[in-house]
Amino acid sequence: MQPASEGSASREDALAKVRMLAAEHRAAFERLGATFEVDPDEVVIDWQDAWGTPLAPFVPLRPSLLRAAVARLNELDQELDASLSALAGADWDRRDGPDGWSIRMVVDHLASSCGLFLLRVEPWPLDADDAQAGALEQLVDRVALTDREGRAIEQFGWNAENGRVRWTPRKVVRVVRELQEAWLEHGAGGPVPPEMGRHADADGDDGGVDERDLSALRRGDAELRRVVPTHPRVRDITFWYRYYRDRLIPWPNDELERWRAMRSAFRDRLLSFDERDLASIRLAPHGGCTSVRQQLAIALAHVPAHAAQIEQIRRAATTPSRG
Repeated sequence: MQPASEGSASREDALAKVRMLAAEHRAAFERLGATFEVDPDEVVIDWQDAWGTPLAPFVPLRPSLLRAAVARLNELDQELDASLSALAGADWDRRDGPDGWSIRMVVDHLASSCGLFLLRVEPWPLDADDAQAGALEQLVDRVALTDREGRAIEQFGWNAENGRVRWTPRKVVRVVRELQEAWLEHGAGGPVPPEMGRHADADGDDGGVDERDLSALRRGDAELRRVVPTHPRVRDITFWYRYYRDRLIPWPNDELERWRAMRSAFRDRLLSFDERDLASIRLAPHGGCTSVRQQLAIALAHVPAHAAQIEQIRRAATTPSRG
């Protein structure tokens, strides 16, 4: 429920927003066939993790609740889709302030979020070394394939990057090698690399890759796995292998079509899970964990929050400009 409470003036204001959204979702789920066995007494837990409650990842998700939740997510998506489809062309570039996001950027962010949800419900091998090496090989395979296709791909970046970032196979190799070196420096006593990098273009990013580049990635990962016993934090890089792998997925270029495609991919993945998948915890090699329940809960809060943001932009009197 964290996105629902963003921008709250006080703790009580945040709780009121969360209560209202929870009641709306419960009513919708019951209308869509879900049943609940919930203690009527409310317990409020102060928790520092913004993306879930302490036990949220560990509660199995029943298939009937999954189906109701996906149906509710479809309703929310379709409501917003209808609103977006009615926009005039210039409205797409309206902003909620001189430095704020445009409607176009919000929709691009919604699409990108579906990609992150997909990444986070992807299972990991239980052996951490196998998981790290496997994630690196998936990245190498995607780099090699995209290089053969001669693609350059744009993906919406982190919020602070404020728009799309252009990716090429060569750029992915460069960024990942820099990250490997930063983690190796940490293993030698240096600082922990920043959690989220910036991804400006550099000279040479449009060049091709060859076996030497791919071998350098493998050597860097082998060196990192050798220092894990004394510096286990370097396992953080496994998430980033998957993240940068997915920078080279070619989604539709148009923002609305991209959101439709990516939300459909997330929905289809959710509905493909069996009971074992729904009860499983995705334990990453660096120790972080998530579950289908957790990511679905975030998605259900995320869409209404940004639908409200889009409505606010539509109401604001701003001068259209290209985002």
